[in-house]
Amino acid sequence: MRIPRIHTPQPLDGVTTVLLEPDTSSHLVNVLRLKRNSRCILFNGDGNDYDCYLDVADKRAARLVIESSRRNLAESSLRITLVQAIARGDRMDYLLQKSVELGVRHLVPVFSKYTNVKLPADRLPRKLAHWRKILISACEQSGRSRIPELSTPQPLQTALQTLPDQASRLVLLPDAHHGMQSLKRNDSYIVLAGPEGGFSAAEADMIQQQGFSALRLGPRILRTETAAMAAVSALQGLFGDFR
Repeated sequence: MRIPRIHTPQPLDGVTTVLLEPDTSSHLVNVLRLKRNSRCILFNGDGNDYDCYLDVADKRAARLVIESSRRNLAESSLRITLVQAIARGDRMDYLLQKSVELGVRHLVPVFSKYTNVKLPADRLPRKLAHWRKILISACEQSGRSRIPELSTPQPLQTALQTLPDQASRLVLLPDAHHGMQSLKRNDSYIVLAGPEGGFSAAEADMIQQQGFSALRLGPRILRTETAAMAAVSALQGLFGDFR
C-alpha cells in the first residue's frame, strides 16, 4: 500500500511531534481514513521527507510523530522555468499540475495581447491560493518535496525582463525552423508558451530581442497546454531524468 504524503507549512527539522492544520487533519482522517499508528510522510518544501506515524486521529487536530527524515531525491537535475500565457478554465490547472509532475522548478503566468483571461486585482489572491493548492497536491502525488516557485501573474514584457540570464531561452512557435534536435545541453532552460491565439507581431519581436530561440514541436498545431508539456517532456528526455 502506498504511504500517503502530506504537506504542512510548519517547520519540521528537529521537531518530534506535529499538530496538523484543521483542513489537513480532516483530509487525513475523513478522506484518507487513516487510523492511529498509520504511516505517512510529511514535507514542507525544504527538500526533505519526514517519516511519521499518526498518533492522534482527530479530524480537526491530527497529531503526527516524526521518526526520521531523509533527503528527497525526486528533483530534476534540470532547472526548468515555464513562462506560460494564462490559459482559460481548467487548462491552466492542468498545466500547473503536469508541470509539477514533469519537474518544472519555476512557473511564471503571464498576460499577453491575445490572452483571453482577465484577473482583476480583487480576484488575484484567491486565484494564486487556488494555484498553489494545485502545486502542493501535485507534489504530494508525484513525490516531490520542493514546491515549485509560482510568480504572480504579470505582463509578458515584465516577465521577460526578470528571467535568469544563464538559462537557454526557448519560445514555442509552430512556424519555427528548428526542432528539439537542434538544442545544446544546458543545466537551465526557460520555456515560453503563448496563448491560444499566439503572439502578436510586436510580442514576437520583443521575444526575439530578449534572446529566445524559436522551437518547433513537429508538424502539428498543438494547444498551448499540450505544447508546454511536450517541450518540458522532451527536455527531460534529452538532458534530464527521463533518460
